[in-house]
Amino acid sequence: MAFFSRLLEDYADEWMWRPALYYRWGFAYDFFHLSHRIGNELAKLVGVPKLLGGLIVGIRQRKMFLKGDGVTKQTEKDVERTYLETLDKMEAVFAKQPFLLGDKPCMADFGFFASMFRHFGLDPTPARIMRDRATGVYEWVARMWNAKGSKLTGAQWNYSEGELPEYWQPLFKDICEIYLPYLRLNAIAFKEGRKRFDHISNGSHYKNLPVIAYRVWCREELHRHFNALSETDQAKVKATLQGLGGWDDFWSDSDTQSNWDPKGLLPVCETPKKIGLLTKIKYYFVGTPW
Repeated sequence: MAFFSRLLEDYADEWMWRPALYYRWGFAYDFFHLSHRIGNELAKLVGVPKLLGGLIVGIRQRKMFLKGDGVTKQTEKDVERTYLETLDKMEAVFAKQPFLLGDKPCMADFGFFASMFRHFGLDPTPARIMRDRATGVYEWVARMWNAKGSKLTGAQWNYSEGELPEYWQPLFKDICEIYLPYLRLNAIAFKEGRKRFDHISNGSHYKNLPVIAYRVWCREELHRHFNALSETDQAKVKATLQGLGGWDDFWSDSDTQSNWDPKGLLPVCETPKKIGLLTKIKYYFVGTPW
């Protein structure tokens, strides 16, 4: 169960990224709302004029994370489908219990919480959709935000040991049919030294997706956790993934090495003790090395 929780967390963190950025920067109201907020932050941080700084960041985000991540007129409906259908699948779980495994959060809850709170739950357009379409998910977002260990002491997870919960099956359908093939193609392209690759999701053709070394590392971590299981548990995981059609994409080309975190520091990364003004500006517009 710990392995499948990690797989769900990885999917939530890395595949829900695209719809999160799409709704934030692909809709005019959200674009200007977030540009204004970021412009205010930039003005305080480095003295850039509010309007100019916000617009520059907004345009940069659209270029990198929409156009640069395969979001086109041909694929945007599939991006929207990812969010809408994930809401439906999570709504079905929360109709029965407060968290994804029962009465307390598991790793998968925290993985989904990242985008469901900071993006979908706060940005105007996806937040309206969540309130209208999935009130149970909206309530869960607040429940996660307010979760405290002292409140959850003694709570139990609601699943049969050694069995994947039936209510997780719809979520794993997308993982096995769409996400695991994506991770494999990304790893193959990385191994071959390519910068871009294509991927098909639900019949939508995503062209020239960027090769992400970090996601090669994510796949390495999933393999590492699988290898750490007992032979009995490995057999159960393999049988489950085979039944869902995801085993070959999960395990093939498993020898690919990312060299992403050779010191073993993640998720606590090395950061510089002091950075100058020009470096701050660079990190804000280009991204940080950590």
